Amino acid sequence: MCQRFVDKKEGAISIYLVNDVSEVDLTSFQENWLVSQREKNKAKGIFLVPDENGKLEKILWVAEDTKDMWIAARLAENLPAQHTYVLESATDFLLFSLAWGMACYRFDEYKTEKTPQEFPLLFVPQDIRKEADALISAIFLVRDLINTPANDLTPRALASKAEEIGNRFKARTKVVTKEALAEQFPMVHAVGQASINAPAVVDMEWGNPKNPSVALIGKGVTFDTGGLDVKPPSNMFLMKKDMGGAAHALALAQLIMEMDLPIHLRLILPCAENSIGSNAYRPSDVLTSRKGLTVEVSDTDAEGRLLLADALTAATEKSVDYTVDFATLTGAARVAVGTEIAAYFTDDEQVSQKIKEHGDAQNDGVWALPLWQGYEDQLPSSIADLKSCSSGGYGGAITAALFLKKFLVEKTKWAHFDEMGWNIRARPGRPIGGEAMGLRAMYAFFKDLKA
Repeated sequence: MCQRFVDKKEGAISIYLVNDVSEVDLTSFQENWLVSQREKNKAKGIFLVPDENGKLEKILWVAEDTKDMWIAARLAENLPAQHTYVLESATDFLLFSLAWGMACYRFDEYKTEKTPQEFPLLFVPQDIRKEADALISAIFLVRDLINTPANDLTPRALASKAEEIGNRFKARTKVVTKEALAEQFPMVHAVGQASINAPAVVDMEWGNPKNPSVALIGKGVTFDTGGLDVKPPSNMFLMKKDMGGAAHALALAQLIMEMDLPIHLRLILPCAENSIGSNAYRPSDVLTSRKGLTVEVSDTDAEGRLLLADALTAATEKSVDYTVDFATLTGAARVAVGTEIAAYFTDDEQVSQKIKEHGDAQNDGVWALPLWQGYEDQLPSSIADLKSCSSGGYGGAITAALFLKKFLVEKTKWAHFDEMGWNIRARPGRPIGGEAMGLRAMYAFFKDLKA
């Protein structure tokens, strides 16, 4: 990961975010220089202001909205890399630092010829730097995991990465596989049994049991062919990202542990590859879940909810204060909110409001969709307790969330995230590829919890 922050500002070039250049003290030479720039139709944007000897002295960003955190990403992508910079304007320094750091991301693991990358350095005070570094590391973890192809990021490889992170923070981590997996997480086993890359479930625990308890769950489908209900090629190409939920849950767990939040943490990652084979699970099969509910398989391409169902049961068999699951679950959620907003569901209005407030404060797009109880009548099966998908083609994200809710055991404040996990277009600080969505909002949510 690239160096992007420093804690010494000696010799750093000052950055000013202003609505108008008149807000900054300039020499007469610099004022005349800016007049010439404005005559070139540059009333707004980045100005690299020199001194009388032509040496870069200060940076002006003239914009209507100087609070836009992504200004920092634009600066990091455009300023000369050989300098160190310091922000002089009053703004949310943590958000500014995050956007700056996010612009320093590159994924070149599979390039045979790597181009050396130099990035401009930003002065970040010590009291902010630890948190900024931790957040950037978590975001980059999500991006790296999602961007890694499925021939390398198998279910066991994903589990091993979780073990590595757990060991770093002395968490109690176990990986459930083989016969134990089939017994304890039967629907995870059913989804993954056709792949040569065997399924696994990570179960991690960290923190003081006296603190508020939090369970994080992430859908870890390392590749999704759709199973016997095979996807068309155009829909299958990006399916290495179908473990994006697990990447989010793992990165949030890493953040909680690294920042030593007063939380008793449980992380469960059901990991499987949804493949096609002679022993693949079939449409119309009836599976018995960990909770004991039977599920008729409506569509083998709706495998993620089966993984999450067993994991949600495991997480809530004992009382837990908060349970949050992350998944790249439904196309219906993408139709509802697009690809750049993380949709979420919860039946707790206070939790919903706080998630939205933290998302807005962190400039991390999240939006609540209704957990409409009236659609529950689409879930019963004629031969089993439930069917995995509703029979109609409408409200698919809602019925998926309602299905998951059936597998909670003890009372808990539950939120379910259904998100894209992928940038389909490049924006400052957000290149095309894997992306963390809702991660910063939920970190802020848990940071705000009182022990």
